[in-house]
Parts: sequence; structure tokens; C-alpha cells
Amino acid sequence: MIRATELSGRAVVDMDAAQKLGQIDKVIIDPDARRIAAFRLVSGGALFSTHQTHTTLPATAVHAMGPDAITVRHVEEPFDASAGLDGHPSVSEVIGRKVVSRDGRLLGVIQDVLINAADGHVVGYELTDSDFKAKVGSLFVDKKRPFGPYLRADADLRAGRDLIVAPDNAICAPADTHRTDTPAA
Repeated sequence: MIRATELSGRAVVDMDAAQKLGQIDKVIIDPDARRIAAFRLVSGGALFSTHQTHTTLPATAVHAMGPDAITVRHVEEPFDASAGLDGHPSVSEVIGRKVVSRDGRLLGVIQDVLINAADGHVVGYELTDSDFKAKVGSLFVDKKRPFGPYLRADADLRAGRDLIVAPDNAICAPADTHRTDTPAA
């Protein structure tokens, strides 16, 4: 498993053309399908340059999510970013949402989205105990930091704009996780 925020800034390489397409700017998830839906890439120009271009890459084009780069198969046609992505949040839009149990207890605040690097599925939502820690933690990702408790993505979750309601048994302890950056086949 990897944290979705660790993908930000990671290079995206087209294996067929042997060329860098850009870097990950945003990770867009499909909470209903519990997987990454697409990546927003940025390329060209220096930081804060007006000459940067943004493209959307479907997650289905990903061959592997390695520790240094994401490799993709050549995408023949430009991806229509509006096709099927309306209403899908980016990881940054999910971070900071409060999680409340069905019996009314605050379970935590989403700090990150945990991804299975082998297939792009969302495993869960890492929790922290405050909004401040969630926002700051997502800015300064320590790749070696062990995973904290997380909300299982396969639980019966109800998501609103700022809040998620979860069953009482949807939290997994950190001992239930381990870190891998296993590439997909």
C-alpha cells in the first residue's frame, strides 16, 4: 500500500515512446468503484509558469506505480476529462473530511487515501485526530512513517461534501497494514 499523496509530483513515463509525459498534479478517485479513476498531469514550463499544460490520464493506462515513476502504455487518443469524472473528488478534496460513526462518535479526520499500488484500488482512508494534522500531514509526507488507523474503503460508507458516516466496525488498526510499492503486472 502507498499513500495517494506520495504520488504527487511523481514522473509519468510512456513506455512505448520512452518519454516523460509530465508529473502527477492530482489523483482523482472513484469512491463508488473504490479505485483511482484518473491522474491530472502537469508538464512544461517552470514552477508557477503560465506555459504549463495540464492533461488527464485515465488510470486504465497505468502499467505500474513504481517508487520513482508511474509507467503507462501509450494512449492513442486524448482522454476526455469530462467523460465519467464529473463529481469524482481528487485526493486533496477528500483530505480533511471528518468521519463520524453511525452512533455519533467522531472517529477521526481523513489524512490520506491508501492505495494498492499493484492495481490502483483504494484500500482505505488514513485517519488522524484533527483537521490541522490532516492538512499538515498531507503536505509533508514521510514515506517511511507507518500507516495510522484507517477507515476501510469496502465498508458501507456514506459521504457528503464535508463528512463521512461510517459503521462502527469500519476502522482498522495500523498493525493490519504493511508498506509496499509493488508494481502492477
